[in-house]
Amino acid sequence: MLITLLVPQYFDFDYNKQQQVDRWSRPELNYGCVEYLAPTEYMVRAPQPPVFLFVIDVSASAVQSGAVLASIEGIIASIDSLPNETERTKIGFITVDQAVHFYTLINDEPTMLTVSDFEDMYLPRPASDLLVNLLEARVVVDDLLERMKTMYVNGASPTCALGPALQAAFKLVVSEGEKNEGLMIWTSVFSEMHFNNDTHLCFLSLPLAERSCACSPPCLPEVKVH
Repeated sequence: MLITLLVPQYFDFDYNKQQQVDRWSRPELNYGCVEYLAPTEYMVRAPQPPVFLFVIDVSASAVQSGAVLASIEGIIASIDSLPNETERTKIGFITVDQAVHFYTLINDEPTMLTVSDFEDMYLPRPASDLLVNLLEARVVVDDLLERMKTMYVNGASPTCALGPALQAAFKLVVSEGEKNEGLMIWTSVFSEMHFNNDTHLCFLSLPLAERSCACSPPCLPEVKVH
């Protein structure tokens, strides 16, 4: 219990500004928890920008079920809602079927880069080419999303290499030291997701009736279940 000798009228005066104030307008007197935003003078460097990386399953089952189109339309509908007050938000895309597909968004039109060797997963281009400023690359981003609606309509790959795609996604967001990232994953299948010969995530294919009562936890500390 906190005991103070200050009378309530003490808080009706701002001694820094030397003027009367309404004590009920002071958040620190009315709420149990108050956040103070430090100005730039107190920062060693500017805050890191928000990063949104979308990983989309484009295997045959995802295309046939309509999951791919629904994912793309959902991104298009919500992209204007992404926080971008400082106009520094970064965005990137990865699609995955039997291979992992990256997209460069720095030119006049998007370019796809495919990686199918999962033994030692790597980024085919520097992170700055794959994660771009949303405001500066908005035209290219919109172009890519429109193309994605029909890009995989005839996709016939029955497998989804989600494990390597997640590994690539982690490499991408960590490569620039990003700490304020959001990793959005759309997948239509649970399959065994190998990272390499020694480590893999413990997601095994289950009949639909068993999925509600059986769930294997991830083996890697980077992947957590909430």
